[in-house]
Amino acid sequence: REVAREAALLRDALSSANQERALEAEACRERLTVLKESLASAGRAAAVAHTRSAARTEALKAAEERAAGAEEKAAGAERLRARLAQADAQVLLESSELHGTQERVRALEHAVSSSEAAVEDFRSRFAASQAEHDSAAGTLRAQLAQQTAVVDTLGA
Repeated sequence: REVAREAALLRDALSSANQERALEAEACRERLTVLKESLASAGRAAAVAHTRSAARTEALKAAEERAAGAEEKAAGAERLRARLAQADAQVLLESSELHGTQERVRALEHAVSSSEAAVEDFRSRFAASQAEHDSAAGTLRAQLAQQTAVVDTLGA
């Protein structure tokens, strides 16, 4: 009897221990289910965060490319401005040279005009002088002819 009683006590203790383990196992299963749901939720949140991060990374790359393009355009515009400034300076220089050349041409035209007037004046004076010389030569020829006639008459 005593053994049966001890066996019954052991059975009761074992049954009680099994019930406690069953309750603990159920509680562990419930905690495991909650943890799995939390893990799944965290995984979904991580996937969403990864997608957002990838989208932001792409947006950042696109912005960097646009910025680089804008910098290249700005550098190109600056080079064009520098070339335009050089061209403006060259135009001013050539305009100044042209003005100087125009002044020299006007001075030469004035000199040519003055020379032409001097040539005309010289020709006029030369023609008058030629006429005087021709008249004087005619007078001298006439006198020479007269003197020759006188000498011929005296010599005859």
